[in-house]
Amino acid sequence: YMRNWHRLKVVFTAPADGRVDLVLAAAAGQPDTKVKFDDVRLVKTGVSKAPAGAGKVVLFEDFENVDEAWGPFMYGWEGPMNTHLADANPPYTNDTIQGTYSLKSRQEGSPDLLYRTVPASLKLKPNTTYKVSFDYLCDKADCFAFIAAPDAAKEIKPDPANILKDGSWKVKKFSATIKTDNQADWFIGITKTAKDNKGTIVIDNLLVTE
Repeated sequence: YMRNWHRLKVVFTAPADGRVDLVLAAAAGQPDTKVKFDDVRLVKTGVSKAPAGAGKVVLFEDFENVDEAWGPFMYGWEGPMNTHLADANPPYTNDTIQGTYSLKSRQEGSPDLLYRTVPASLKLKPNTTYKVSFDYLCDKADCFAFIAAPDAAKEIKPDPANILKDGSWKVKKFSATIKTDNQADWFIGITKTAKDNKGTIVIDNLLVTE
C-alpha cells in the first residue's frame, strides 16, 4: 500500500466570456489504485514571464505570483522547516534578490535535502539535457548545493561543480547543465553539503530550459 500526495498548480487564461470547464481526472492505474482530489482552489493570479531569448522554457519561477507554499518546491525531508517567501522591506531587510519575493531558507536543521520539485510541478523527461540557472544569496561558502536526481535515488550526493561557492551575501548567478537518464521522475532542489552546516540561502529567478 503506497500513499503519495502532490500539489498541482495549473495556470490558465480565461476567455472573455469567463466560461471555462475545469476537469479533474487521472490516468488509468493498477486495478486497486485509488485517486482522491482535495482542497481545490481557484484564485486570480499573475503570470511570471521568463527573460526574453531564454529559449525553450520548461520552468521559470521568480516567486512573484505564488499563491501558496514555495512555487515549484516541496519539503525535502520530514521535519520542521525554516523556509519561506521573504518579502522586500527596504531598508530594513536585505533578503530578497529582485522584485517583492524570494525563497529563503535560514539555519535549517535538515540533514541534507532542503526542498525539491515533484513531477506535478516540474516534469523532466528521460534522457534529456536541461540547463538550470538561478540567482542566489548565501552567507556561508560551500554550505549548499544544487541537486538533480531521479526520485528512486537511494543516496543524494551533489556534484562538486554544483556546490554554491560564494558566501559573501552578494547576488551571484548559478548555472548548470543536467542530463536525465532512463529513470522516471527526476527532480531538482537545494541540499546542504553537510548535516551540521548552518547557513542562510536565498534563491530567485529560477529558469529551466531544454
